[in-house]
Amino acid sequence: LDYNSVLDLVESKKVKHWVVPLGLKAWLIDHTDLDSDCIVELEWWQSAKFVKDEGCAGEIRLTATERCFEQNSEEVKSDDGNPDEILQMTITCTPSQHWSSRSPFDRNRRLWCSFAVRTEETGPWGTSNPLNFFFAGDTGLPPKFPLHQQIGDRLGPFDLSAIPIGAYAPSFFMRDSHVDPREAFAIHRAIRSRQSVGIH
Repeated sequence: LDYNSVLDLVESKKVKHWVVPLGLKAWLIDHTDLDSDCIVELEWWQSAKFVKDEGCAGEIRLTATERCFEQNSEEVKSDDGNPDEILQMTITCTPSQHWSSRSPFDRNRRLWCSFAVRTEETGPWGTSNPLNFFFAGDTGLPPKFPLHQQIGDRLGPFDLSAIPIGAYAPSFFMRDSHVDPREAFAIHRAIRSRQSVGIH
């Protein structure tokens, strides 16, 4: 997000939890009036789990941060009792091939990532079918390393994905950080997405 968009979201107070890649928490604290407790900083393959009790009327709480595919997790203490209905959302920071910067002088000092978002609802009836969304952000397609296949294998299949198509010409200059329509379709297949939309 550009700086003004970040400020607009902060001032609106509509965003309770900010999930950001490694290195951006300090930037947000330095450039906004956000409290550090509402910023969750993740590295690749790390997840943040949020829970909302009693359907849409409940309050959203961060319940854990964890490394993907590891049993150890950092639990966040909460008094959640035994609600009848729980909405759960897990946001996973996933790898991406792109450079990062917030100014001309801080290139690649912070992590660049994509995000996988999984939601599911649990109640007396059991657990409903989860919904799985992938946000690729901005990325290139590695010519040999199976970056997106790893994401699909570990976290897919996805019900919907947002895949970037734009600023891909000339290819010799842009291909490391952007994809053309053919490469975007290759990402769509690699992450095992049922449907995808183009973004940039």
